[in-house]
Amino acid sequence: MGSSCRILILLICIAIRLESSFGIVRGSRSMKLDPVLNEAFHSASTQSDKLITQNIVVVFEDSTDEVLNTVNIEAFDTFEDYHQAFKSELRSLKKESQSEVSEFLNKTNIRSKSLWLTNEVFIKDATLELCENLGSFDNVVLIRKEEVLQIHKPVHAGAIIERSNVTINAVQWNIDKVKAPSVWSQNMGEGITVGIIDTGMRPTHDALQTHTGKITNWFDCVAGKSAPYDDQGIVITH
Repeated sequence: MGSSCRILILLICIAIRLESSFGIVRGSRSMKLDPVLNEAFHSASTQSDKLITQNIVVVFEDSTDEVLNTVNIEAFDTFEDYHQAFKSELRSLKKESQSEVSEFLNKTNIRSKSLWLTNEVFIKDATLELCENLGSFDNVVLIRKEEVLQIHKPVHAGAIIERSNVTINAVQWNIDKVKAPSVWSQNMGEGITVGIIDTGMRPTHDALQTHTGKITNWFDCVAGKSAPYDDQGIVITH
């Protein structure tokens, strides 16, 4: 066999090895795409010849559970101190974990939104190629399709009805259902912080004026208002 044939065979072998290697890379990137996202790209491509994009969420290997397990609330004098430390640790985790992906997105002029609370990145109108490129980063474990949840608009029950203290202090059916009165001899709620997700809160409600309870750490994710309010006319207290 001539030397030229040997060289040709060698080059073919190298090409096969390289193709195989690149196939593994492409496979590993594709494996990071959530099946729902993969199907969305595939379905859209069969219906249109235009460039297909999807809104995506990039999930990183570093979980926020690490912060939950390391920031001990008992080590702080006040809840506000704990809250600030907890938020600071989450932001630090986000900065360290997302640094390489953020640098890549900035260089390619791709707009994104970093979600420090869950250590994820949201990207609008991402192409399949971009998803596969993001999948090449070692600390990216999943790329999923944005999931939009529809919230039913509250139905107004009518004008706000002011109740007397006797009615407010009466044991209502839902309170009795969870058997709250049976533990009142041990604790009436002093020192207990309750988390509520709702359409609003009316701070002028009598129950908040006559009891020791108060609204703390209010956060408005809709209008961004700093003070508690109720624009639905139906929310009082829980």
